[in-house]
Formats: sequence, structure tokens, C-alpha cells
Amino acid sequence: MVEVANALLVASRRERISEETYRQAVGSLFELALTIQPLEQYWELALKMAVDYQRSIYDAAYLALAASRNVKLVTGDRRLFNAVGAHLPWIVWIEETISKICRAAFFPLQWGVRHG
Repeated sequence: MVEVANALLVASRRERISEETYRQAVGSLFELALTIQPLEQYWELALKMAVDYQRSIYDAAYLALAASRNVKLVTGDRRLFNAVGAHLPWIVWIEETISKICRAAFFPLQWGVRHG
């Protein structure tokens, strides 16, 4: 949650979002039902990924968690995406994800989504 709160703070400082939006968004974080994943469970894989892909342990921890859970990792970190995207098909650039969400919201029948 700290990571997301910091990203929102940076967005506010760069005037991408208003300070009011920032405060509301950070407040909403605490309403989410988030599960904390201890790194101990993924430590060995994280170390291997850090070495294999020449990434920080910080980046590798996210990679290891996604790999272990068999889920996609959506990232806005261009350096991380460029470094591992060709090797790990489950890492997705955030703009691709946002684009898909927007298309589904504006063209729901085309994407098989029904509202109402």
C-alpha cells in the first residue's frame, strides 16, 4: 500500500491528479481487502530472478510473487518491462491494460461485457 500511496503522491506533485483526488485515493486504499504476501515464501525465486534478469531484489520480489501465483504483473516501470518483457509473457505494460479497460467500458458489447 505504501508503494501505491507514494505513486499517487508523485502524481499529485506532478499535477497529474489533484491533491483532493490524491487524498481520496489514499483513503480508499484502506478499504481494499488486500492480502500481504511475505517475501520469505518467494525469496529463493526472487534471488534467482534478480540474478537472471539483472534486476534489483525489489523488482525481483514482484516478479517472483507474480510467477509463483501464476498471475499477470501489470507495471508502469518502463525499465523493468523493457528488461524482462520479452522473457516473461505474463508481465504487461500498464498502458495496454488501461487501453483494454477503456475499450471494454466504452464498447461493452464488442468485448462481451454487458452493463445493467
